[in-house]
Order: sequence, then structure tokens, then C-alpha cells
Amino acid sequence: MFLNWLLVVVGLSVLLSSLGFVLSKKIKEVSKEKNSPFECGFNPCEGGRVSFSFHFFLVALIFIVFDVELLLLYPYIMLFKSGGGCLTSEVRFVCWVNCVFESSLFVGMVYKNTGLKVVGATGSMN
Repeated sequence: MFLNWLLVVVGLSVLLSSLGFVLSKKIKEVSKEKNSPFECGFNPCEGGRVSFSFHFFLVALIFIVFDVELLLLYPYIMLFKSGGGCLTSEVRFVCWVNCVFESSLFVGMVYKNTGLKVVGATGSMN
């Protein structure tokens, strides 16, 4: 039984790998015209690599962190709303995860408020 599954898996792996290899050769034979950028029929205004602000990157990271914080706090709030006063293992686990996450946010806040600088690609920020 195991040998049959092994043969099927190896056969499919070889088949899909060879199919990908053959198709990649056909895709690489694209003309230079198809690889050029296209902006509504006009020549492109600027290069393809556009730099963006490091401040934007930090704001996006902060948004993600606090979004995850809300996702972690929701079960914690629902637990106490439903009267989960008894300390089962699930309640202790949720409390532990919440404490670890909140303490990591507190350490980040202390780091930020001490005036240390975060050095980015375009310079330093407070």
C-alpha cells in the first residue's frame, strides 16, 4: 500500500517538474517588446523601481501590530463577557498569551519613549 502511494507521489512529482521545465522554456522565448513596460500606449515616465518612505513602512508595521493586538484581545474580552470566571486551562492560556503580547507592546513603548532612534534606509527617525 505504502509502495503504491510512493510510486504515485514520485510519478506526479516528476511529471509536474518536467511540465514546469518545458513550460518555462516556452515562456522565456518572449520577445523584447513583450518585456517592455506599458503605460497606456506611451513610453514609461520613470523607472520600475520607485522608492518609498521608511516612515510609511513603520506606520504599516505599527498598524499590523495593533491589528493583531485587537485579534488577540477579542477572545479575552468574550471570555470575561460570557462569565468565564473559572480558571480552566484555556482561560489560563488566553491570559498568558495576552500578558506576553501586552508586555512586548509595553517594552516597545518604553523603547520609543526613552528617545532612542530607529535608523532606517533613508535616515533616522524618532
